[in-house]
Formats: sequence, C-alpha cells, structure tokens
Amino acid sequence: DVKKYELTEEVARQARDFRLRMNSSRIVLFVGSLLAYKGLKNLIRAMIDVQAALVIVGKGKMEEELKELARDIGLASRTHFMGEVSEEEKIVLLYASDVVVLPSTESQESFGLIQLEAMACSRPVISTRLPTGVPFVNLDGVTGLVVEPGSSYPIAGALNRLFRDRSLARRMGEAGQKRVIEHFNLQQMGQKVFRIYQEVLARSESAIIEDGEEFAKIGVSKGQNSEIESVGKKK
Repeated sequence: DVKKYELTEEVARQARDFRLRMNSSRIVLFVGSLLAYKGLKNLIRAMIDVQAALVIVGKGKMEEELKELARDIGLASRTHFMGEVSEEEKIVLLYASDVVVLPSTESQESFGLIQLEAMACSRPVISTRLPTGVPFVNLDGVTGLVVEPGSSYPIAGALNRLFRDRSLARRMGEAGQKRVIEHFNLQQMGQKVFRIYQEVLARSESAIIEDGEEFAKIGVSKGQNSEIESVGKKK
C-alpha cells in the first residue's frame, strides 16, 4: 500500500535525527539479507571512491565477513550495520537516505521489493542488470541507474553521478514515486493479477473444448471402425 510510505511529520523528524547521528551529508542505503548473491562486497568496496555513509539493514551469514571487509579497507567508521529493523524504522531510513542500492550479482534476485519501497519514498535506485524482473522495476535513466553486476566500479560511478547532480537524483526519485503509484499500487496489481487469471482460464477452457472435440472425433472414428468390423464379421 503506497499510503504506508507517506512522509509524515514524525517520519521526517526521525529521518532528520538519523542523518544528524550519521554525521554525513550523504547516505547510501542497502536493505536485504546479507548473503553472497546480494553483492554487498561490491557495494562496500565502491564506497572507497564515494564520500558518503553506507547504512546496511538486514542480517545474514556474511555479516561478520562484511564487517571485516569494511575494517580492512578503512571504511568501518562510515559503514553502519543496523541489523533487522521494524517496518516503521525501515521507512524512516528510506527517507533519511539519498539513494538506495540493490547490488545483486545473481539471478536469485528475482524482483527486489526494496526497489519499490525506495521509489514509494521518492528515492532514486541503483540496481544491477540481471536477467530477472529487477531492471523492469527500476528503469535505467528514469527512476534510477542500472549498472553491470559483479564489480564495484559501476556502482561507485553511479553513486557519484547522482551525488554530483542532485536535480537528476530528485527527478528520478519523483519519477519512481509516480511509477509506483501508477503501476504497482494494490488496485493496479490486483487488476493485473485478475487479468492474468482470466487469460489462463480462457486458455484452459479453450484447451478443454479442443480436447473434447478431438476426443469426440476419436470416439466417432473408433465407433465407425467398430461398426465396420461388426459388419465384416456378420458377412
């Protein structure tokens, strides 16, 4: 429900407070499981070339490894692991951030719901070009930027582009929010699902009719053969 992501005065206040605590004028946000296919190593390495704080929300078996990576490359002070948060806290973090990154490297990332959540909060998205539904959600050059997976350099380049051009980032955020409202709200999604069911049922009914007609033809054919055989025996 898009209304869930509306910016209230309380959410705005909490978002401002969070930015002050981060002591950074730029915040990059990741939300998801801390697993290998999410591409978080690439995102953390990308931050070497990006002057911003990185906020990571989620839990997973790679957490300690990722923290160690951040320490090893000197980014521990501006890489913040938040663990799991509530839905309300997540919305605050979305509004506190400047851009949301989904750096996944494998097709296990089939859709990326966080993209829609970021767009609902008018935040531009940086995602990767996977052979899944991910690039369908985030339109390259419209609602954000889509980069090649598997490397930190494209992510760093995309982040710096958005930070250099704030008006571009704002336009992409606004376009993303509009896209969510027009194409991904509950009513729209419900109508699309209903149409899909109708199409499937129509095809099923058509197939049943065709099968029935074919079966009838076979039955007639068999019946005719039986009659011929019967006549032959009588003769």
